[in-house]
Amino acid sequence: MATTTRWTVVIKVPTPFKMIDPKMASSLTANTPHWVLIRNASSEASTQRPRAPHRARKYAKYTSYFLLSSVFGLVTIGAGIFIHDAFTYTEKHAERVPHSPLALYLERGGPNNLPIVSLQVDDEDDEEHKKLAEKPKLVIVGGGWGAMGVLQKLYPGDYNVTVVSSETFTTFTPLLPSAAVGTVQVWSLVEPIRKIIARLRGHFVRGKAVDLSMSEQLLEVETLSASGEPCRIYIPYDKLIIAVGSTSSTHGVAGLEHCFQLKTIGDAQNIRRRVMGI
Repeated sequence: MATTTRWTVVIKVPTPFKMIDPKMASSLTANTPHWVLIRNASSEASTQRPRAPHRARKYAKYTSYFLLSSVFGLVTIGAGIFIHDAFTYTEKHAERVPHSPLALYLERGGPNNLPIVSLQVDDEDDEEHKKLAEKPKLVIVGGGWGAMGVLQKLYPGDYNVTVVSSETFTTFTPLLPSAAVGTVQVWSLVEPIRKIIARLRGHFVRGKAVDLSMSEQLLEVETLSASGEPCRIYIPYDKLIIAVGSTSSTHGVAGLEHCFQLKTIGDAQNIRRRVMGI
């Protein structure tokens, strides 16, 4: 009598591994080695693989975060400063700034009854300005070589200096030909007058001297008001230096007035434009 042997396959799969596919289990036989069963059960590839992070997207995300946070921070800081100023500084603080009433509300006088600039707004800023306000008033008319030479020779604290000039800068005229042909730049030839007189703690008035009252020691200056309208004022002086320079003369030569001159920055720029054909 023939006997039939039945085999039962039992597969033990570790917990980290996935269970064996039923289709694969049906194809196994009793003679299949145990290590093959384990191999077949543990080497099944996952159907979903983790996606690699996209570098460009990650970079753009953090860059946008940085920009948004920077803009938000700047706006917040600016708003905080404006709010602080709005609640801290009011019109009452203007009354605490040391100044003389005559510096803001000029008294009138002189032959033409014009405003007299007897005091400056910064004359009471500190002790040095207060001492300078009591010094002799030295008024220099002009911003050329003569005026700059005087300013270089003065010692701080000797005079209360005021410079009157129609230009806010002085020009190094020997290099004007180089500026006309483009060898040097125009801005390298000028020096602000306010920067020069800062050593002396002086004052600068942009205007043109038009008259002089020697009996009352008043210099009449044509300048612009705070609204931009032309006006005339008096500047008192104890000593006056007139260093306005000279003007070009044609010496009676007909047609010479139509030629180019070379005395100012404007003259050098005009020659440069003509050379370049602009």
